[in-house]
Amino acid sequence: MPKLSDLQASLLLEEIACAMRLGAPLDESLRRLESRRLGAVGRMAGVIADGVAKGLSVSDALRTVDPNGQAAAAVEACEKGGDPNLLDQIAFQLRRRSVVKSE
Repeated sequence: MPKLSDLQASLLLEEIACAMRLGAPLDESLRRLESRRLGAVGRMAGVIADGVAKGLSVSDALRTVDPNGQAAAAVEACEKGGDPNLLDQIAFQLRRRSVVKSE
């Protein structure tokens, strides 16, 4: 599985946060993202959706593709606390960092 850029990771985290906020089924939201996005983001969303469909939490499914990533820890905190704001904050920081890198 390819590593996501900061901007790509921010898109994925924003989608997860939005689904959590709306109470939408996360596997369905990730499937929509998979069908809308080409490349690494779509593939990553599909792999995570596969894990969720098999009964994994989103954080555990994310760990299967990024075992040492901080995103899984953030998603897990949001799952436990029921507040997706942390994911929005991380996505914002990743997006900001991607802009700084490109300048």
